[in-house]
Amino acid sequence: MREAGDHGSFNSWGRDRYWNLENAPLDTLPRLALLDVVKPNILRNNRWRCDHGWDVDLDDGSSNYEIYNNLFLNGGLKLREGFPRRVWNNLAVNNSLHPHVWFANSGDVVTNNIWMGAYRPAAMSGSLNQWGREVDRNLFTTSDADRTEFAGKGCDAHSLVGDPLFVDAARGDFRVRDGSSALTLGFQNFPMDHFGVQKPALKALAQTAEIPPLISKAGSADGAPLLALRTQTAIFAIDVTGSLCAISRNDDARNAIPKGGK
Repeated sequence: MREAGDHGSFNSWGRDRYWNLENAPLDTLPRLALLDVVKPNILRNNRWRCDHGWDVDLDDGSSNYEIYNNLFLNGGLKLREGFPRRVWNNLAVNNSLHPHVWFANSGDVVTNNIWMGAYRPAAMSGSLNQWGREVDRNLFTTSDADRTEFAGKGCDAHSLVGDPLFVDAARGDFRVRDGSSALTLGFQNFPMDHFGVQKPALKALAQTAEIPPLISKAGSADGAPLLALRTQTAIFAIDVTGSLCAISRNDDARNAIPKGGK
């Protein structure tokens, strides 16, 4: 798995009953997915770092997630096909959202996040007129080209581009200061000093994730991070389109789901 990079600090495999259905009408799948995941899985108030994959990897039909108040330090967030996932108020350092093989009726909502680069999709069908139910009101720290790259898929019409005005990124404080465009978009600061175990005895034993420098397009450590994002995801692209997924570009997302494992 270290070689492939097909995992994360948090890695879920959905593979619930709906995921292997061959002939169920597409419009029934959102309801069928919730027969097994009755209540939402909640990922909140975490600091994640994975150096050999995605920080959080929702794989293989993982459904019914609420993901908020998370700090992704390296690999960003991957959402493979599933139903409905709500992602808001998160921050990805030197990375972004990785949407993979979404259904047209996924119901996914991605809002009020801070992304440091364009989205990095894999096998998102060209027939999709819109990604998810809503992907908008996010802050991009890189360029307007990154914000608008997937405008044709209904993404980020009201999102903004700008300096997030971090309090002290070098020391791991990624709260934003007054005047940040992120606040205008609805982002809300969350504590940066309450991650991990809280008991003093356990804190003394726990390791602390390395805080990465912000990487600019030119590769310096003082600006917006596009180069590192594209370099990292180029490796992922090889994996995702090869042995890991063996995916097709069929308009029916179910045909993109690998059979017999990876």
